[in-house]
Amino acid sequence: MSERPFEGYSPEFQTSVLSLMFNDTKFLEMVVGILEPEHFDEKIDSVFAEIFLDYGKHYKDPISKEVVIVEMRKLKVKKRIEEEDLSSYIRKFATEIAPPPLAGDWIKKEIQDFVCSKGLEVELVNAVDLLKKKSFGEIIERLTAAYDKGIATTDARPRVSLVETRKERIKVYKDPEARTKLRGHSTGIEGVDNILFAKGVSPGEMIVFCGSPGRGKSIVLINSAIKGMVDGENTLFYTLEVARSIVENRIDACLTGVPIVELFSNGDIVDARWDAVEKRGLGEIDIIDLPPRTLTPNMIRRDLRRYKSEGKVIHRVVVDYADIMASDRKIDERRLEHGDVYEQIRGVAKEFQISMWTAAQANRDSLRKADVDIDSLSEDFSKAMTADFVIGLSQSKSEEAERPEGRGTGRMRMFFGKNRNGKKAIGVPVITDYTRMRISLEDWDVFDSRHYGAPSFRLPLAS
Repeated sequence: MSERPFEGYSPEFQTSVLSLMFNDTKFLEMVVGILEPEHFDEKIDSVFAEIFLDYGKHYKDPISKEVVIVEMRKLKVKKRIEEEDLSSYIRKFATEIAPPPLAGDWIKKEIQDFVCSKGLEVELVNAVDLLKKKSFGEIIERLTAAYDKGIATTDARPRVSLVETRKERIKVYKDPEARTKLRGHSTGIEGVDNILFAKGVSPGEMIVFCGSPGRGKSIVLINSAIKGMVDGENTLFYTLEVARSIVENRIDACLTGVPIVELFSNGDIVDARWDAVEKRGLGEIDIIDLPPRTLTPNMIRRDLRRYKSEGKVIHRVVVDYADIMASDRKIDERRLEHGDVYEQIRGVAKEFQISMWTAAQANRDSLRKADVDIDSLSEDFSKAMTADFVIGLSQSKSEEAERPEGRGTGRMRMFFGKNRNGKKAIGVPVITDYTRMRISLEDWDVFDSRHYGAPSFRLPLAS
């Protein structure tokens, strides 16, 4: 193996490798016996590599910061680290190595490529004599074995035996309270949550709301984000079509029940109702406003890694909406690019164990259909194949005109076009109120009564 495996890589890359060794036990296990301290160009990096690799040879537990500090002090006693340099080592560890790297998956792939290429390089050199003997079959066998060994050595994917873990699963099945403990991230609509297997969207899953223009897709996403916030969850909300200020206005109207056109004449009421909700504790909604076709799946990955490095947990990601995202790959056909985007963000959900929420345009035919099903999704049908749940916002002309109790802006049905682990082809009726940016007045009446003492439509606004 080359004495300089990091030749051509920046010092920052080598520091990122160390950071991954410290933060990812599986990665450290992967590189023990492959990387050596002398592979690192800088002395300070080689010292940290020595500490990490030696630890990885003897222990399977994650390395703690205390272990690193103690080991550095030991090296100081042994004169491996000079007294006057110790503070520099501690500073580098605290600021550059202890925080998780931003491109962990890429670093792992680079190391894997390095191991495989070096193994193949050795076999290619050995193949010269075999080539002279015309032992072509043995050359192929050796190269294949070297490649397979490199992949196997660096493959840190977890493996779980179904048979070995069955008793754990059955123990849960026998627990009479286990089903009630199964909780995903709520949609904010009780009727919809009751149909979903986890009473919400679980981490790693993706839900897509499908509807024709103006049907309320963005409002559904805002309602779900507010529900997460009230439940103490943190949401990362990307708005690609509507300006951030409008999203904020819509959230204020939805949460407080003050019609959006009356927010500016009822600031005191908005403030008081926010205070009433906030007393019970809230998560956060962070809004990122971007132009259409600028957000890519890798940008979401980058943002989630940044939040993780800052110690902030993101529970759900909302993209309003994925149809106007861009792929990280160059795909000439827009129809195929749509499918790639949906596959990628579903991968992000699984990779970071967050729930992914987005919306899709329905095709023209949906305007004449009673139920917006998965065949109503415009462009690439792989959207439906990728999503765990597809809910069509279905509304006839007569339903749109209905005003139960003389309020709201019409009835609508949340039609389950796809439900990976439960019933589908059924609809959940709701009463909408788009003046207050609300879906399912039944659920919001319960919320208002709990926080404000009565449904908001019964509470007077400033005269």
